[in-house]
Amino acid sequence: MASDLLGLSVSGLRASQTALNTTGHNIANANTDGYSRQRVEVATNPASYTGVGYIGNGVSVESIERVANQYVTTQVRTDAILFNEVDTFHKQVGGLDNLLSNEATGLSSALETFFNAMQNGSNDPTSIPARQLIISESANLADRFNSIYSRMDDIRSTVNSAMDIAVGQVNALSSSIASLNLKITD
Repeated sequence: MASDLLGLSVSGLRASQTALNTTGHNIANANTDGYSRQRVEVATNPASYTGVGYIGNGVSVESIERVANQYVTTQVRTDAILFNEVDTFHKQVGGLDNLLSNEATGLSSALETFFNAMQNGSNDPTSIPARQLIISESANLADRFNSIYSRMDDIRSTVNSAMDIAVGQVNALSSSIASLNLKITD
């Protein structure tokens, strides 16, 4: 009976020692940025059956876990994802906005000169110079549309290249994690 009592005492002392070590670790890192407190989870050891009933076998350390608010952690991750999504969208849309709103590359000035030429042509439909101006401005407008299409296609290609790079990085990280998981389980 004495060895069982000593065994029970030792298991309790070991669990308490682990809890004290963890408390010391928490105190040492109290001012460390990003540190989250840890706590020791203990569990009772399975009891032994004797002829008259069960006798306890002490306690053991089940795990040491970080104390973190799961809701806050999930919310931070969600907000970071949403921010990055909106930030990327803003950058891409900003490029399109600059392209289309710029006087030299946008449509507004080209459309304005085209419609002015059309108005002049409708005011004097027999005028050869007015007709030539309509044809010239039509060609300029078509060139502007082609230029904008080409620039949008370049933007699309850039976005697709960035996505391919990001997918490659995700795949590389996934492979690394899978490799580490295999090493851990072996």
